Amino acid sequence: MKTIRVVAAVIRQGDRIFATARGYGEFKGQWEFPGGKIEAGETPQQALIREIKEELDVMVSVGDLIDTIEYDYPTFHLSMDCFWCEITDGELKLLEAESARWLTRETLYEVPWLPADLGLIKKVATQMENVKYITRIVIKGASGYGPADEAYNDKVTITPTSISYEYKPMYESELNPSRKWSYKTNSPIFRMMYDKVAGMLPAIIERGIQEFCTDIGGIEFNITYSDKTKFKEIYWVPGDYFEELLVAIKRMVPETEYTPAVLLTSEDFDDEEDEE
Repeated sequence: MKTIRVVAAVIRQGDRIFATARGYGEFKGQWEFPGGKIEAGETPQQALIREIKEELDVMVSVGDLIDTIEYDYPTFHLSMDCFWCEITDGELKLLEAESARWLTRETLYEVPWLPADLGLIKKVATQMENVKYITRIVIKGASGYGPADEAYNDKVTITPTSISYEYKPMYESELNPSRKWSYKTNSPIFRMMYDKVAGMLPAIIERGIQEFCTDIGGIEFNITYSDKTKFKEIYWVPGDYFEELLVAIKRMVPETEYTPAVLLTSEDFDDEEDEE
């Protein structure tokens, strides 16, 4: 019997994995992990990066091998290397699949899997149970050195389904009032933005910024994980040190609201000068 070697990506974001419904052929409409055949001269990892770009128009980093599935279909034997993957660039687009879903451990069996992929589900479910992911992000800021009547503290709180903001001046006035807003949503786009932000935080935590600026307010990160553990750190540096992260969070802020002060970078002040 002919053997076909393929690779499959179990793309993970937080507590969810990405699955697609095949849009063609004998198994049209059945669900699988995206991937494809290994071409001559490719490693499994190289093949997976290429296939995911072709099928979903995103770049992924390939992690650990989960398992190699061996399965006999009626006319061929399938050997499928399955890897954990994470999106590193781009937004998911279905270029070949009929439809797609993000699935949690609890919803893994809600779709009709292809027989070979079904053999992987139990192992994926077991490993997902032990995954530690970020469930809540709080970023606090302060005005730092300056006039007392302009001093403030503020914070942004983000979860997979909500974003809120609170601004408290030291001395409230007509020109410097307190502000507060909160929004909840089940939008998949918002969830995708949250997962992108959460995915940036480990690099910041591991980097361990040592710089110290005395004339600015600190930026405090409070992160809560799925196992109830927490991380807290204050960085005495300008927001520009976290520019990519803060820009990503600003995209989550409703257009009807002012940009939270703690999310501002020098680029925001440059834009104000250009408008003047």
